[in-house]
Amino acid sequence: MDFFEHQAHAKRLSRRLIVLFVLAVVAVVVSLNFLSAFIWSFDKGGAGIVKLTDAPAVLFYWITGITLAVITVASLWQISQLSQGGVAVAEMLGARWLRRDSRDPAETRLLNVIDEMAIASGIVAPRAYVLDGEGGINAFAAGYSPNQAVIAVSRGALKHLSRDELQGVVAHEFSHVLNGDMQLNIRMMGLLHGILAISLIGRILMRVRGKNSGQVVLAGLAMFIIGYIGIFFGNLIKSAVSRQREFLADASAVQFTRNPDGIGSALARIGKHPQGTAIGNAHAEELSHMFFGQALASQWYDWFATHPPLEDRVKRLYGGRVPSHLPLKRALLAEEPQAPGEQQRGISPSGAKTEGAGAEGGMAATQGFALAVTSGMVLASIGSPGANHIAHAQDLLSRLPEVVRTALHTSEAATALLYALLLGLHDTTPPALLEILHTAEQDARIAARAEALSSTVAQLERKTYLPLVEMALPILSSLPLPEREAFLGVCRRLIEADRKVSLDEFVFYTLLESHLGARAGKPPERTLNSLEALSVDVGQLLALLAHAGYKVEPEAMAAYSAGQKQLYMQLADLMPRAKLSQNGVSKALQELKCLNPKLKARLVKAMLAVVLHDRQVQDAEMDLMRAACAALDVPLPPVLSSV
Repeated sequence: MDFFEHQAHAKRLSRRLIVLFVLAVVAVVVSLNFLSAFIWSFDKGGAGIVKLTDAPAVLFYWITGITLAVITVASLWQISQLSQGGVAVAEMLGARWLRRDSRDPAETRLLNVIDEMAIASGIVAPRAYVLDGEGGINAFAAGYSPNQAVIAVSRGALKHLSRDELQGVVAHEFSHVLNGDMQLNIRMMGLLHGILAISLIGRILMRVRGKNSGQVVLAGLAMFIIGYIGIFFGNLIKSAVSRQREFLADASAVQFTRNPDGIGSALARIGKHPQGTAIGNAHAEELSHMFFGQALASQWYDWFATHPPLEDRVKRLYGGRVPSHLPLKRALLAEEPQAPGEQQRGISPSGAKTEGAGAEGGMAATQGFALAVTSGMVLASIGSPGANHIAHAQDLLSRLPEVVRTALHTSEAATALLYALLLGLHDTTPPALLEILHTAEQDARIAARAEALSSTVAQLERKTYLPLVEMALPILSSLPLPEREAFLGVCRRLIEADRKVSLDEFVFYTLLESHLGARAGKPPERTLNSLEALSVDVGQLLALLAHAGYKVEPEAMAAYSAGQKQLYMQLADLMPRAKLSQNGVSKALQELKCLNPKLKARLVKAMLAVVLHDRQVQDAEMDLMRAACAALDVPLPPVLSSV
C-alpha cells in the first residue's frame, strides 16, 4: 500500500471501530436494563418468584437514556481532553517536553535522529518528549496529523539503545505518523473511555458503606462487570488492529533506514532487558495500543496483547528467522551504548554524518536539473522515504552554522530566526522592513536578534530555508494562539511591504499559516468525497503551480491542461496570474485538506503533472509543491537529483 491507501485503510478502520463501538454500547444498555429489571422484580417479589416482565416500561426508558447519556458525555469529555492531539497524550503520561537546549548527550541524539527523519519525510519535526520515570525500553507517536505529531521515548530507551537502535525505533514511530495510525489510536481512546465510564461508576458504588448498602454494592459490582463487557470486546478490537499495524511499522522502519539490524537489534535487546517494554504509568492500559512494545508487564490472555511477540517481529524482519549475529552484535551486551560514541562514527554535533553524505553520494536536492525522476517515483516516496532521504537530511544539517542551530532552542530566538529568513527572501533588506520589525508590538530583543541573524542567514543556501522553518515550528506552535497570530501578522506586514508577494514569500507564509493558524493541529471538521464540488479551488491551486513554473502563458496553459487530464474532470480556464492571491489560495487549501485520501492522491498526481510537464524541476517549484502538500497533510519528501 502507498501513503494514500494507508490513510484510506485507517479511515475504514475508524468507521469499523465506530460500528463495533455502537454494538458494544447496545450490549451494555441491554445488560443494564436486564439488571435493573431483575433488581426491581426481586425487590417487588420479595421471597417469591422473580418475573422480569413485570418491570414497567418507563424503567427501561430511564435506564437506556441515562446509560447513553453517561457513555456519550464520557466519550465527548475524553475526546475534548485529547483535542490537543499528541501533546495531550504525552502530558497524560507525564512525559517531559524535550527542549533543544538540552545538554544531555542521549537527549541531543534523540533530537538529531528526529530532525533527520522529519526532513527526510517532508514533515514538520515532531515534538520530542521523554518519559523520565520509565526504565523499560519503549516509545510512542501521537497526534491528529503528520505535521502535528509528537514522539515520546522512555528514559530506558535513551539509556540502553545505541544510535542505530534508537533510529530503528524512531523510524517505526514515524511509520505510525505517516500511515494514519495516530488519529485512529486517539479515536479508540475517546470511544472506549465512554464504555469504561460504566465500570468506573460501578466501582464507586461498590465503595458505598452504611445501612442497607448491600444492594447498592451488588448493583455497583454488576455495573462494573457489565461495563467490562464493552471493554472486553473493545480490547479485542484494539489488540487485533494494533498487532497488524506493528508488523507494518517494523517493515516501514527497515525501508526507511535500509538497516534491519537497527530495529532488529533493539527488539533483541528488549528481550533481555529486565523491564522489557513495561510502562508503569496508570494510563498504560488505556494507551497500550500506542506504544512501540507491550506496555503492560503481563497479559492474562493472549487475545489482549496489543503487540506481537518479540520473536515473531524479529523473524518477520529477517524473512522468517532470528539471525545468530544479533546477540553477538549489541543486543545482549550488558553495558549501555555510549551516546558520545557517535562522534567516533563521523557524526557531527548536529547529528549529521560528516562524511559520505554530500555530493559524493549524489544526494543533493533539486536545483533545476533535467528530470531524473518520474511522477510515479515522487508519489511512491510520499509516506515512504528511504535511506537516500536520510543521507540528504544529514548532509543538510551538517551545514547549518552553530548560531542557527542555537536559534532553534527558544521561541524568542526561533521567532527572530524566521523573521531573518523572511528578510533573506529579499535580494536586499530595505530599511523599511527593519522598521516594521522594530515598530511591531513585540519584544525589541526579537527585532534586534533578527537583524543580527540576517547576515548569517544571507549566507545559507535557499534549500535550507524550508527545513529550518519546519524545525522551528514545534516550539512556535506551543505559543498561545494570540502570540502566534501576532507573529503571523508581522510576517504579513513584511511580505506586503513592497506591495507584491513573491513565490518564495508565498511558500514561506503558506507553511507558517497552515501550522500556526487557528485550525492548526486539529483534524478536518468533515471529509469531502467529491473533487467536482471543489473545482474552483482545484483550479486555483493548479493555476498557481502553472504560473510558478512557466513564465510564458502558452506553456503555463499546456502545463495546466496536463494537470487537468490527471483529474478526469473539467476545470475552468487557467486563472490569470494577476487574479491569484495569498488569501484565495490559502482558503482553497483549507477546503482541499478535507478531501478523502484517494481524492488527495488524484490531486497530488495532477499537481505533479503540472510541475513535471517540461521535464525540468526547479527549487522554487518543488518548494511550492512541498508547502502545498504540507497544507494538505501530505508528507512530500525532498525530491533528490539521484534516487
